[in-house]
Amino acid sequence: MTVFNDIAFDRSYAPQGMHELWQGQRSLSRFIAYVAELEGELLAIRAFRRCAIPDLTGSYGVPVRTFRLVSIARLIGYACMTGAFTDGLFEKYIAGLILLGEQIAPRAWNFGFSEGQMHFDEMRSDDEASEEQRAVFCASADYIA
Repeated sequence: MTVFNDIAFDRSYAPQGMHELWQGQRSLSRFIAYVAELEGELLAIRAFRRCAIPDLTGSYGVPVRTFRLVSIARLIGYACMTGAFTDGLFEKYIAGLILLGEQIAPRAWNFGFSEGQMHFDEMRSDDEASEEQRAVFCASADYIA
């Protein structure tokens, strides 16, 4: 369980890559390296598309590179909702990723970004519901007597 910006998250439920962004907050160079890795993946996807190089089809008939684009967008959408980025970090590093993703495949990027935001909202509501259940259980302290 990780506490981040006063929100407790179980890492197993966070999108893949979120741990790297959290760890990157402790080290700017680590954060920049991870963002550069994501940007490199997006640039490679864009290059393959521009050169009309065919993509492999993954599970459920989704092209592998499109799936990866959606995964990166989901990660960034989730991270934005957690408040993981200061305004300075967002402007310097994340805004460019978002614009690049939207240039490559706007529908796929926006779908992934929205999925990340919805995933955060679901996790937050689950945490709030669990907290309410715990409060009700503790308030009815019949089990203590």
